[in-house]
Amino acid sequence: MATAATLRTRVNEHTGDVIKFTTTSAGNAGGTTVVSTALQDEDFGNDDEGFASFWLLLTSGSNSGDLRRVARSSGYTASTGTLTVTRAFSAQIANSVTAELHRYDPRIKDNAINQAVRHLYPLLSLSIVDESLVVDDRLSNSDFETFASSAFTSWSTSGTPTLTQDTTTVKHGSSSAKLVGSGAQGVLYQAPSIDLTELAGKTVEFAAWINTSSANVLVAIDFGGAATQSESAAHTADGSWRQISVSATVPTDATKVECRCLVADGSTAYFDAAYLLAGPIAEYTIPSTMLKGPYLVLLQKDPARPEGPYRPIGGTVLSGRRLQLHGVGVHPALTSDTDTLAIHAFQEQMVSLLAAGFVFETIAASSGLEEVDRLREQGTFFRDAAQARSNDPKNQSPARGAEAVRASKSPWYWREDGTTRTLVFPRIRSQPAHEVF
Repeated sequence: MATAATLRTRVNEHTGDVIKFTTTSAGNAGGTTVVSTALQDEDFGNDDEGFASFWLLLTSGSNSGDLRRVARSSGYTASTGTLTVTRAFSAQIANSVTAELHRYDPRIKDNAINQAVRHLYPLLSLSIVDESLVVDDRLSNSDFETFASSAFTSWSTSGTPTLTQDTTTVKHGSSSAKLVGSGAQGVLYQAPSIDLTELAGKTVEFAAWINTSSANVLVAIDFGGAATQSESAAHTADGSWRQISVSATVPTDATKVECRCLVADGSTAYFDAAYLLAGPIAEYTIPSTMLKGPYLVLLQKDPARPEGPYRPIGGTVLSGRRLQLHGVGVHPALTSDTDTLAIHAFQEQMVSLLAAGFVFETIAASSGLEEVDRLREQGTFFRDAAQARSNDPKNQSPARGAEAVRASKSPWYWREDGTTRTLVFPRIRSQPAHEVF
């Protein structure tokens, strides 16, 4: 793992463009000066204006991460080691604060690091393991992972319940839906788009994992029309996770198949890992973060344990079981110094060399004619050095070898159509939903 700050340090080492120091006394109350007599020991540190127009980045203290430009005129007083910035910091700069001086804007270096990571894909790939898909599930956001504006995406409420996303009491993934009844029975529901003509007379099943110590917490299916809703048995209110399900035959006059999570007035419950089974689904949208693969698809072994273990699919894909997809994607952009990049030490050098090349190319684009050729030559030098290291097998992401794991005869495959990528199970299935293998 490498932090953004570590990678920028590596880029600074390549470009020779950083002076690190610690303040030796407090700056003025207005936050426009930084004082360090240690600067007097640096090149040009005994010359007034020796650091004029440099970029000053604070790396500790109450203003850590703040960036300012040293004034072009009267920006440095050599006798006292005082830097004056063009725009005040939000607070006085104290003694013993660490800082950096850069000739080149550190933001150019940060952007270059992210550009290098993107450029090195797929050589430098992020291994992704995804467990968001359930075989034959018709619901969207069934793990309650997407929450915005006080609502779960694809879900609605009725009965004025209090709804929040909880990250502590969770059965699978990173969050659950916390539902508190208030003034009436609270309902969290979703009615996916389904061809009701084909489902008439067939059985559908809605299940969800529930954790509650309250009475009268259950799940139900509402078909609309003249039919009454079909309800499950209530949770035992023992404060543990239990999978509660309801199965019902779709009536001929059904107007919807609405899955409902129910809590009584005053009751509190957590819902997670839900699914609706309404016939086989042959094709599934692969999560957008997985840009290549999956190269391996595993199936939940025990229906009572969505957290795993997972096993290779032995030719039979079981309804209601969770899939574990292994593939690769692009590393997310680094936006703060503490953000981390999941790479090993050998790859740090490759990323930082390429980033250094991008830094010089960026600077060349806005430099005077006399500097352009020199800067471009430096950019080319570092890019060539990065390319040489990229050919070393030890710098290649372990995820690149994942494709070899896929069996030659598999009950699944994936395909791409423009920007859409799907996982396909081509065989006809008619097996029980809860068979253990």
